[in-house]
Amino acid sequence: MIEPANSNLGRFIYKRFHHEPFEENGPREIKAGNPLSNSNQALPHIYFERDLDLFAKDYPQLKINKITYHTPFMYVLSGGVSRSSLLPFFMYGFAKSMEWLVKPFSKQLGLFCTIEIEKI
Repeated sequence: MIEPANSNLGRFIYKRFHHEPFEENGPREIKAGNPLSNSNQALPHIYFERDLDLFAKDYPQLKINKITYHTPFMYVLSGGVSRSSLLPFFMYGFAKSMEWLVKPFSKQLGLFCTIEIEKI
């Protein structure tokens, strides 16, 4: 799964510039009757990191192999889903290189995380 990341930069961006809530200390549930656009974007962090012991208890047949934080710049620079790109196409290589350079800081800067789960 590729999900919103609970990194320092992710929290900053999602809490200030995203229309859906991001509450890393919130509950594990989505309130019934509310549209998914009101769901907490921090739920992946809550399920797979913060409350990992509850996930293991609720789903003993599943194992989280790894969580990889990534994409600190490219999504925002691309304009995301609904905006125009902030950089011209010829700057793609430069932006990709910048992401590679900051890869050691992905846990602090990544806007997304890939969660790999295995059925055991």
